[in-house]
Formats: sequence, C-alpha cells, structure tokens
Amino acid sequence: MAADFGLSAESLRRRIRKQTGVPFKKLYLDAKIAEAVRLMILRPNTPLADIADAVGIDDPFYFSRLFRRYRGEPPSEYRRKLI
Repeated sequence: MAADFGLSAESLRRRIRKQTGVPFKKLYLDAKIAEAVRLMILRPNTPLADIADAVGIDDPFYFSRLFRRYRGEPPSEYRRKLI
C-alpha cells in the first residue's frame, strides 16, 4: 500500500499515526476484528477457525486472544449473543 503512495512502509506508518493519533497496527487489527464480526453475522454457522483464516489470522488461538482484547469477550461468547 505504501508503494501506491510513493512512500516507504515506515513513512506511511508515521503519517497515519500523525493524522489519526492511532498506530497503524491498531487500525489494521481493528479492521480485521470488524471484518470477523461482519462474517460472524453473515455466516453464523462458519467455524471460528475459518473466520480467523478469512481475515488473515492463521492461528485460531491468536485470533481468540486478539478478539477478546478488542471486544472484551471471546469470539465464541460474542457469537452466542448474536444468535
């Protein structure tokens, strides 16, 4: 993405942080978790490991930890409340 703007990756990260006040990694992970939530809503019967993989997280245990950190509860609990 940085190359599309003619910047180095680090330069793009700095600019994003300067503009938003939020580190790029947090924005990136927020987007992944938001997409995971969207997929849970659209595909309620899809295994969570498949949803993790669909958002680019290969390790379902890491996905669960990350989801809990961002949403305050594990993905299985979140999904149960959706249903």
